[in-house]
Amino acid sequence: MKTQTNSTGTGTAMTQNQLGRPGLKVVTDKRLTMREHAFIREYLLDLNGTQSANRAGSSEHSAASIARENLIKPHILAALQDQIKARFELSKSTQTI
Repeated sequence: MKTQTNSTGTGTAMTQNQLGRPGLKVVTDKRLTMREHAFIREYLLDLNGTQSANRAGSSEHSAASIARENLIKPHILAALQDQIKARFELSKSTQTI
């Protein structure tokens, strides 16, 4: 498994999913909690912070404020940037001409 790490210490790893297609996996970073990892994974699905926080385990009552807090934390933003960049690179490498 190939792992790339940026200057903030977060990283991405290229993996194969169950269908044999390339996928992305968040590499454990000591600064991210399990719920923050879940938030990042869910946020990348639809870019909706409130729904992402809710799906990551926050209550419906607090999901909006948790999402706001998460989206200004530097370590979460760095992890999101890494994932978006990795997905972009993956899409470039799998495009057919």
